[in-house]
Amino acid sequence: MRCQQASEWMSLQLDGLLTQAQWEELEEHLQSCPHCAKEWGMMLAADQLLQGAERVSPPRDLVPLVMARMEARARRQRLLFWGLGFALGALLFVWGVVFWDGAWRVWSVLSAWDAFRVLDCLFRTGVLVVQVFVLWLRVLFESGGGLVLISWSCLAAFLMILWLYIVLFRGYRGRRV
Repeated sequence: MRCQQASEWMSLQLDGLLTQAQWEELEEHLQSCPHCAKEWGMMLAADQLLQGAERVSPPRDLVPLVMARMEARARRQRLLFWGLGFALGALLFVWGVVFWDGAWRVWSVLSAWDAFRVLDCLFRTGVLVVQVFVLWLRVLFESGGGLVLISWSCLAAFLMILWLYIVLFRGYRGRRV
């Protein structure tokens, strides 16, 4: 038996869920493994301490109070995520329209309909960027898998910028500016 399985079985034994054969196998392991025997002793002491403790009921308003705090926290997180996402989307929009190399040349040769299509494309891309950013922040703060998340988000940002470049400039390279 491995120590990890023994640890799981110790908890089951305290709850009275082990069969007699499993208990005997656990006892054999406890006799041969000093680390697990020490852990078993601490678990027994904690169990006895908890058995002797007085049971206390939670206050009646505990659940509504906790739920209200959780809702307020979720509301603050949503506002933060959407605010940061909107700011990032607006920043990318301004960057793409004003500072991107050749953007003014594109605007000078566009008809009104083409300009509307480009703005629509930029708006949709901005919305997509906001949604990706919100998802990115949520995963980063909730899961703790930062390195993998940052790697994937860098790839997604690169692909999105490449897509924008192709959409905005590919069809207008042949026109005279």
